[in-house]
Amino acid sequence: VIVPTLEEAKNSLQPVNIKEEKKRTEVAVVVRQFVERFGSFSVDSKMINFDEIKPMVSKSFADWMEGYKKTVLNGYPQNFKGITTRLISTKNTGSDDTHQSFDVATQRKEDTSVSSSIYYQRILLKLVLENNEWKVDGAYWQTKE
Repeated sequence: VIVPTLEEAKNSLQPVNIKEEKKRTEVAVVVRQFVERFGSFSVDSKMINFDEIKPMVSKSFADWMEGYKKTVLNGYPQNFKGITTRLISTKNTGSDDTHQSFDVATQRKEDTSVSSSIYYQRILLKLVLENNEWKVDGAYWQTKE
């Protein structure tokens, strides 16, 4: 076994672009927190999760969320309790300096007063850079797997 010297090891390292790593980390945090909060709610809590994630979304998406919240609260059966969502994996499907797109795999658990079911579902996310912060500008649930 050949062990490189400290100097050889230093020379073989690839330089890290701190700005790119910071951007990747910031975006990853937004994606995880948004998906798990957006996808987890209970009717009993009146979907307070939407209020919690408002700082993470663009103005236009916040407006859409208000209407969607009303629709959801009026559309679930009486025995519905809630959904818990966990992020499994994230794939960046496109990006530039001001936009990012992601395909996110999730595991979701839906509870009613009589049963519980687990299923997998993807969500497509669109992020936009607003005032130097990454904001969710679109979220699109795909068919359950």
